[in-house]
Formats: sequence, structure tokens, C-alpha cells
Amino acid sequence: HIRNEEDKDILTRKLFDVNMRLFHSSPSYKRIVLDCCAYIEWSTLTEKEGYKKPHGWSGANAGIPFNIIAYKIDDKSARVMINPKIDAYGDLKKKVKSNCGSLTLDKPLEIERTVQVYVTYYDIRGNVKRTSFGPNPGFTIQHEIEHNLGILITDKG
Repeated sequence: HIRNEEDKDILTRKLFDVNMRLFHSSPSYKRIVLDCCAYIEWSTLTEKEGYKKPHGWSGANAGIPFNIIAYKIDDKSARVMINPKIDAYGDLKKKVKSNCGSLTLDKPLEIERTVQVYVTYYDIRGNVKRTSFGPNPGFTIQHEIEHNLGILITDKG
């Protein structure tokens, strides 16, 4: 299902967390990270061939080695999360149909997702945030975080 070896390499590896000490102390490093964030946000809001309506995008999707994701809020806006980590999962699980823009799947896979997740991340200003997410966008956030951990949807379905 993976298109080529370069895609396989980045899609199956754990990405690097952004060094937040450098983010706060080095303007050059911060600019690189913010450029990556802007590209991932743009990618979340842009239709692609074979993937018309992305719900989210990750560093792995973008070929960027940083643990950054974005999820769509509406057709015109997305939220970026730097170093997102799921701290806890709710008890309720649900079978959902899911697809992935990085893989060539003939049809969506049925996978099990947790309905409620609790996530810690940094926003684009470098502030730590702790938030819980319900099914939408929680399912997307779980998927994108898994991408950055090297876990593919085909590993779950």
C-alpha cells in the first residue's frame, strides 16, 4: 500500500519531537518549526489527488521529520499541535471506517478508535496545552499521532 521506499521510510518511523528549549531560545530554529507548522496546516486544508477532503495531516504525511500534526476545524481553518501526546484514553471505543491519504487503499478500513482522548501538546506560540477531544476531531488526532509514531492505519485494521 505504500507508494515508494522514501514514503515507507518516513511513514514507518517515529518522528523527532520538536526541541522546545531551542524553539524558545533560537529564532532560526523557531522559524524552521513554524514553517513546518504552516505547511502542515496548509496541507490539512488542501485537496489532493486521491484524497479530496483531508481531516488532518502529520509530519509523516508531509515528509517532515518533526512530531507536528494539524486537524481541520472547518473548511477554512485548522489547528496545529506540536509534540502531541495522548496522555489517556477514555473507556468507550467505537468501530469506525477510516482511510489515509498517504496510502493507496481500495476502500476505507474498519478500525477501533477510542471515543475520548486526552492530549498534551504545544501550540504555535510554544505554550503547553492539555485538552480532551471527543470523536471528532479525536479520531483524526489519534490517526495523525499514530502516523508520527510510525503506526499505519493498515497496522490497526
